[in-house]
Amino acid sequence: SAFVAPDRIPYKVLIEGRESLGSLLSNALELQDQEDARFVIAELLEPLSQYSLIRVAPDADNYTIHRLVQEVVKAEMDKSERRLWVERTIAAVTQAFPNTEYGNWSDCDRLLPHAKVGIQLATAAQIESKSIALLLARTGYYLSERAQYSEAEPLHQEALAMRKRSLGEEHLDVASSLNNLALLYKNQGRYSEAEPLLQEALALLEQILGQDHPSTNVVRGNLQGLQERQNRGKSNLIRWFTDKFR
Repeated sequence: SAFVAPDRIPYKVLIEGRESLGSLLSNALELQDQEDARFVIAELLEPLSQYSLIRVAPDADNYTIHRLVQEVVKAEMDKSERRLWVERTIAAVTQAFPNTEYGNWSDCDRLLPHAKVGIQLATAAQIESKSIALLLARTGYYLSERAQYSEAEPLHQEALAMRKRSLGEEHLDVASSLNNLALLYKNQGRYSEAEPLLQEALALLEQILGQDHPSTNVVRGNLQGLQERQNRGKSNLIRWFTDKFR
């Protein structure tokens, strides 16, 4: 709890991320369904609530921790222990962060502050991992879907750079980040920046998955759609000049 945003920490992070948060929590929630897990968490939180270390929201599935308590908890840890809990918390938040389709936007919005704090802590500690790269990608994609492009862009860029550093240039996750960053540029009308990224992603997918794989076809369609939009833009510009100077 010391390594996420202090307000409205969802039980969802503890439930879906339990395997990343150590054996005590994992064992306590093992084989529990979602509803039973909420009761178990409420029991686990009760002593903390009695001592006013946290405040559990009535009739809700979240709780709040005071910022001072967070700082005291972190101050009592040595550097290696803090690093361990940054990594664990990021893994848990990543597991809880859903796909960014429209029906999941409310869950994404609840988890967004916690994802941002995790990313900030990882950056400060210079931690890189598959979980952090995935959290960067998911957070960036959600912000892109909400048209918050200025916030999304550096997340996509860092996810791409981190994946290239840790996984190498020829990996499916690299192709995914290339495609995501390209779509962000496309949505902003930055076609000249988007096109080479889509071309790189397509070449990579053709090499790894083959010409006719569904993922390859999706990126090929993105590239063709971008090129068609560029061509329409050029045609409209030529028509405007022709009409203006006729």
